[in-house]
Amino acid sequence: MQRVSPSPEDTFELGRELGASLAAGDIVLLQGGLGAGKTLLTKGILDALDFDIDEVTSPSFTLVNLYRTPTVDVYHIDLWRVIEGHDAATAVGLDEILEGGNAVTIIEWADRLGDTDLHGNLVKITLTGDGDEPRQVTIDDLRPRIVIRKSDHKLDLYIEGRLAKTFDVVLGPSPEGQKEREGDGRTPEGEFCIFAKNRESKYHRSLAISYPDVKTAERGLQTGVIDLSEYGSIVSDIRDRGWIPQETPLGGRIYIHGGGTNSDWTDGCIALKDQDMTEVFDAAAVGMKVTILP
Repeated sequence: MQRVSPSPEDTFELGRELGASLAAGDIVLLQGGLGAGKTLLTKGILDALDFDIDEVTSPSFTLVNLYRTPTVDVYHIDLWRVIEGHDAATAVGLDEILEGGNAVTIIEWADRLGDTDLHGNLVKITLTGDGDEPRQVTIDDLRPRIVIRKSDHKLDLYIEGRLAKTFDVVLGPSPEGQKEREGDGRTPEGEFCIFAKNRESKYHRSLAISYPDVKTAERGLQTGVIDLSEYGSIVSDIRDRGWIPQETPLGGRIYIHGGGTNSDWTDGCIALKDQDMTEVFDAAAVGMKVTILP
């Protein structure tokens, strides 16, 4: 994807947009010259993750900064000062940082990694331009992901940034509109991730979707679906326990599962034919991004 960033504010906002979609295991590779906006974009990412951006600085001298956000640890790496001829990955202990895939990793001057083989969900971003010039931003999002198009009743499976296959799906009895509360028969819309896999589901196989999330709780508080106490409980589960609450007035138990596609029969979940669900299940991983479109 190509994008023009005409101002520092736009570069910061681009970081916020990206940060809203990041999850543990994601690796953001930033390339661009001095002053291109790599650290500013990183600040936007951290702002989206509810971290104090005044604490975000370029780790040019320390090489690695660790930021503990409410939802995920973020490693911020700068390879600019790695001595030429040295293995950049070894210099910053990259193998140890990436081990386990339990953090977001942002690497400035990522081109200095050379042929290092990275295993993870990669987002490659190149910024060109200097001074007051608009920045040309190239984004290659190579993270595997699922995109559900409700209006088309389709599920798109992306592998390494490319559409691998499209499947037919069915939804709940009220397929149009944003999910607002338990029992409304609607499928939520927005950016989520897979937080659990179940090979022994009642409906063949299932992938649990991270609904409700904090944004949903905020919306529910504003509309009066939940009160302040319920809001606090939901947010605490997500941020402190790392758990997606399943029994809330906003709904829960939203899955991608098997069971067939004869009609819109679910309670707000996304259903596929069993053989298709096996294929999606095998390709999916915990933390995988799920985008649900109207």
